[in-house]
Amino acid sequence: MDCVEELIIHQDAVEIIAFDNDIMYSVDANGNIQVLKDYKPLYSLLNDTSNVSIAFGDGLTFESAFESVKIWKKDKLINTLVTTDYISSIVYADGLLYIGYAKGDIEVLKYHEQIALLKGHEDYVRCLVYGDGLLYSADDSGIIKVWKDFECISTIKAHGAGIINLVYGDKMLHSHGDDGLIKSYKGNECVAIIEKEQDEVNSIAYRDGMLYCAGEALDGIEVWKNGTYITKLEDDKPVKCLACNGGMLYSGHSDGTIKAWKEVGLLTKAALK
Repeated sequence: MDCVEELIIHQDAVEIIAFDNDIMYSVDANGNIQVLKDYKPLYSLLNDTSNVSIAFGDGLTFESAFESVKIWKKDKLINTLVTTDYISSIVYADGLLYIGYAKGDIEVLKYHEQIALLKGHEDYVRCLVYGDGLLYSADDSGIIKVWKDFECISTIKAHGAGIINLVYGDKMLHSHGDDGLIKSYKGNECVAIIEKEQDEVNSIAYRDGMLYCAGEALDGIEVWKNGTYITKLEDDKPVKCLACNGGMLYSGHSDGTIKAWKEVGLLTKAALK
């Protein structure tokens, strides 16, 4: 896998890479969001705060930080929602915005109005993902809950510590906890476990049966299948985050670099400085 192109945009470490179809969003450590298509910048959403999370859908971008959610239509701010609790996670699916809070609740909004409040977590809701009609939430005590039609239909004690990452693909859920474990679930059944050292991994991603994990201590991106180590994508730049989209793997790095990986080679690298 080889690097064939570089772009320079960000000045800080890339904390988040996410996609809305063919549109790439990257978020740096200062909360600045760059929006790209075909590796070319479209516009920026500039901030003066960290701890930014993003979600998108129906032509809108939802940007959360602390106790507010900004709603953007392209680069135009059209609304700001102010909450009464610290926002810890956010996801948008099927016309609904789900907001996870530090106190454990999950608020469901439609057209900026609350239509449901999901209760069940007793700790900080760190992660929210949506897949195949189900909402998955994970908290700081290692609990995963599965929701359908605003009702909890399953609870999984997945980790002995807080859950850092949660990804969904091929009807499987993959969780990564502060205990160093990476687990894969089919329904409520754990079908694979990867054991890593605590703090060794900071991000995971899943594509086409392959689970990718990376961290600043790994010197690259490890590739696993069904709990079995396959190979490592060597890299001399510390990795901060991972994402998959359209048959590609993307990695964000502490120096502002974004790399796009493909089986036949590394197509693009964005040194976002």
